[in-house]
Amino acid sequence: MQLSRFVDVLSGYAVVKACNHVCCYKPVSRSVFVAQGVLTNSEADINQLIDDDLAALSSILDDKPYFLGSSPSAADASAFGTLENYLYDGNDATPIPSMVRKYSNLVRFVDSVRADYYSDKLQKAGKSQ
Repeated sequence: MQLSRFVDVLSGYAVVKACNHVCCYKPVSRSVFVAQGVLTNSEADINQLIDDDLAALSSILDDKPYFLGSSPSAADASAFGTLENYLYDGNDATPIPSMVRKYSNLVRFVDSVRADYYSDKLQKAGKSQ
């Protein structure tokens, strides 16, 4: 879904968390999102920010198997979850999957974690890399 369409869907509502962690919706104006900085960047600017973040991740990972060395950490779990969704959620309607694919070490990292930790689940689900 394009960012502008997503914002249009959200423009009338904001999620409010109650103390019991139940979410409810409260009507808000578009100006609330602007005040929070949500609508202040163009789609091109947002894509550039995403690419800058991916370049930083790629630089940190370099040629290591994991972000912090030779064994997985919480940082790897966090990065894997996000990158795996970008690459394999089946939604190529946004430029993000192709942005991730520019960084071969990030793709290698995701594929390696999938193979090492999720291969049996992927086979059962009939999915491959």
